[in-house]
This record gives sequence, structure tokens and C-alpha cells, in this order.
Amino acid sequence: MIGESANEDVDTSRNWLYTLPYEVLLQIARCYSYNEELGSVKLSHVDSYYRSIVLKEPSLWTRISVLQPDMYKTFIERSGNLPLELTYRFKKEYNKDKCQELALTLSSTTISRWIALTIICDRSFLSENSISSLSDAMFEFRDLVFPNLETARFILDESDTSLCSKSWATEILTFHVNWKLPSLKKLVVEGFIPAPFSESSDLSSITDLVIDIKYTDKECEYNSTELSCFLENLHSLENIRIVLDKQLKQEKHWSHLPPEFCHTYQDPWSPSQSFFLFRESIFGRPRIDLPWVKLEKLRRLELELDPICDLEKLARGFQNFLISNVEELIFRLNTKCAERQYLYSSGHSWSSFYVRNVGNVLDTLLVTSMQDGTPQEIGKMPNIKSLALSIDGVRDGSSFSCYEIPFDKIPKLENLEINTYGLRFSFDGLWKNGGGIMINLKSMRLSGDPVNIDIRSLERYASELQKILWQLPEVVLDFGPRECTYTNILKGKLFETFLHRKIGKGALSARQDEYCWHMKHVRQTIQTPLTSLY
Repeated sequence: MIGESANEDVDTSRNWLYTLPYEVLLQIARCYSYNEELGSVKLSHVDSYYRSIVLKEPSLWTRISVLQPDMYKTFIERSGNLPLELTYRFKKEYNKDKCQELALTLSSTTISRWIALTIICDRSFLSENSISSLSDAMFEFRDLVFPNLETARFILDESDTSLCSKSWATEILTFHVNWKLPSLKKLVVEGFIPAPFSESSDLSSITDLVIDIKYTDKECEYNSTELSCFLENLHSLENIRIVLDKQLKQEKHWSHLPPEFCHTYQDPWSPSQSFFLFRESIFGRPRIDLPWVKLEKLRRLELELDPICDLEKLARGFQNFLISNVEELIFRLNTKCAERQYLYSSGHSWSSFYVRNVGNVLDTLLVTSMQDGTPQEIGKMPNIKSLALSIDGVRDGSSFSCYEIPFDKIPKLENLEINTYGLRFSFDGLWKNGGGIMINLKSMRLSGDPVNIDIRSLERYASELQKILWQLPEVVLDFGPRECTYTNILKGKLFETFLHRKIGKGALSARQDEYCWHMKHVRQTIQTPLTSLY
């Protein structure tokens, strides 16, 4: 087998594997070497036939995960002049001498061939070494220049969260602060928010940023100040994706969830009022001591959140963001399938959140903009063309409340997609005060649980909906089956609204049970009684 070591020659005529075309064998070798540490080295010891294949293909030696001088030299020689992708892990047993050895490798002339670099830091490395030894080790990696590096990943290993905190990692892992990265296009950070780059670092080429933070137990997911400071000098960003994920792999983690508060809501901007926003009480005005983050080139913002994460902290962190040129906003607040199953089976109350919690975060992103330190409802992202909202797990008792999408603050909206199993959305704001319609809207897709679509707003503006359908190239209703009298009535009203009126040139897709009708099929069923559709 490929994973076994054998130095003896083989009779290729007796082994069906070697009857495959050379290109197929090469692809097998490429897949194995990419998914296995030192895969190319292991393959070269399978037998003489595979060794000849591996040694003749330089592309199999471009992914380097071990940087000992001798091994590094072997990969460099066998990779020809191809670009290199390197992965390095700071381990518990690494001392200052080991880091100096690595620093010499990093400073070699081949650094100009690097196009991707991944640095993984074990928490044990941070917890088992003294501050002085860590500082000395990290000092070896300062002031490096990566002329052609396009992708960088900084990862804090999550194998044992009890060893050190994320804030400690942010304070210690400063090796990258003075790096020169003139060609960097994508930066991925996982497990923590790194210290910010210095102003002298050349980061004018970076366009994509991914922040993926997983946290457990009593651990804080992130610090708003750290996030703002890290983004402060990344002015060229065009795409940002932020993932906050609560890892509840063991039942003991549930005992550390914060206590629930009775939900009250008052004007959050009034200095004399206080309000509860998802577990945390904020008194007076929100904090405005965060640095201003000016991202004029940002075009796409994606937030993928776990319902248990601190929504208030998220809203607070975005208050000082200047992101008026964003054209696409994706907001997901979804419970993972495994967690949802545990929540429902155990009867745990942390399966949901309050409607106004989510509404306040969305308003912070879409509506409220800070002017001279004062919040103003002038529209924070007035240039949005595409808005996608996916909400799951609303708290019992709040399902009668609706979040009204502030269409007047996003007048350039063209595509709207809502997938909800927990939050009711109202479309009243879709029509202007004078009765006009937002004619910029080109497509609308509604999916999820139909109970959460505010049918009253649809019925109230049935005539306006008819006008909208004349304007929209596409309207999609994608509701899964649900045996509920109220739901069936709701479906009936939706179909009555959309099907029993003139559709014009609009295209309508409607999912009922496991079937989907497109425009040509809808026309054939318009005269069919609604009861036959179920």
C-alpha cells in the first residue's frame, strides 16, 4: 500500500496498480502528498517504481511542512524553481536554539519563492515557556521580508484551551508585526486575533481577510478592541469573513453558559437608560473608545455566528466601522446540527435568542452610523446591492415580534435572500412613504419556515406586490413541507398573493413538498384549486 514502506523492487507486471496510466498514478501521488505530512518522502520509499514517479515530478515537493535544514534543502532541490507553500508549527519542546535554526531557514535566499505560509502555534508552546524565552524566540522572526507571499495563515491550536488564553496569545505572538508583505492578497487567522501590523508594513495589496474563532467553556470569544486595532491599518480590504463558533463538544461545557436575563429593551442611545442585550447589561451610552476602522474599499462582509456568541459585543465592535461602500452583506446566525440535536433532546433553554437582540445587531450594521461620536440613523451601508439573512433558533415567546428590514437605508438593494427558521421579517419598509416601490430590487428569495414570514405585510400590500412582480426578474418561494394547519393556510395565502394575480414577466419558483414549479408550470396550475397543491 502507499502508506507502507518497502525498498525492494517490484514486478510491475504483477501489480494491477501499475497498469494504470502514468497520469493517473501521478494524480494518486499528488493527492496523497497534499493530504499527508511528508507525503512525498513517504511515497519515495514505497518502491522503486513510485520513487521514480515522485522524483521526476517537482510539483510534489512544493508543500513543505518540516523545516529542519537538511530536510528543507531536500525539498528545495527536488522542487526545481516552482513556488513553495510552507507550514510550520511552534511546538512545546521548541527552545530558543530551535527557533534560531528556523529563523536562518526563513532568511534564506529561497524565501522569494514562497507564495503561501501557514504558522501554527500550540498552546503548550505558550504555556510551557517563560515570557523571556518566548520573547527571545519571537524576536528571531521579526523584520522578515516576503516579496512574493500571497497567502498567510496564523493559527492558534485549539487542542487544549486550558493552557493559555486567547488574549495571552495575542500579546505574545507578535512575530509578524514588522513583516514586509508587498504581495499578500489573503490573510487567514484562526483561534485568536493577532497583534496589529505596524504602520511600516506594506499591506497595500491585501484584499481578503478571514477571522475564524472557536471558543469553549468560560473563554471569551474575542475582544472588540483587539478586532478594531487589528483592522485599523488594513485599508485595502475588499472581503471580510468573520466566524464565531462555540465548540460545545462535551456536556460539561453547558454548565459554563452565562445566566439568562429577563429581556427588557429601551433606547440604547439614551444616557439615562439601560438595556439588556443578550446576557449583558449596558448602562448609559455604548463605548466609543474603540479606534475608527476606515475600510473604504470593502465590498463584501460575511458574518457567520453561533446563536450562543455575544451579539452585544459584536454590535459594539462594529459601531466605529466606516464601511459605507459595502455592496454585499451576508449575515448567518445558525445553530449547528449536532448542537441543535443536543439542545432539543436535553431540553436546554439555550437554543434560541431574542428577536430584538438580532434586530439591534442588524441595525448596527445597516442603520446606525457614528457621526462626531453620536449615533445617527443615516444608513451605514447605503450602497448594498445584495443582502442575505439566515436566522435560526428564535427564543420562544418572541415569535410574534418582527424585524422590519430598513429598506429606506439600503436604496440600491437589488437582490434579497432570506432563509429563516426562527425570526419573522416584515416587508413593510419595502414601499416608500408616498406609495412608491423600490424599483432597484431585481430578485427576492424567501425560504425556511413560512410561519416566520410576516404574511400580514404581504396581504396589506398585495397590490404593490403585483407591481413588484412586474419589475422583478425572479421571485422564489422555497418552503419545505410542514404538516400544520396554520402553515398550510399561510402557504395558501402566499400562493393566492403570487399566483392568482397577474405575474407579468416575472419568474416565480415555488417549492411544495419535494417538487418545484417554475414559471411555465405555474401558468398551468393557476386555475387549479389551491387544495390540490398540497
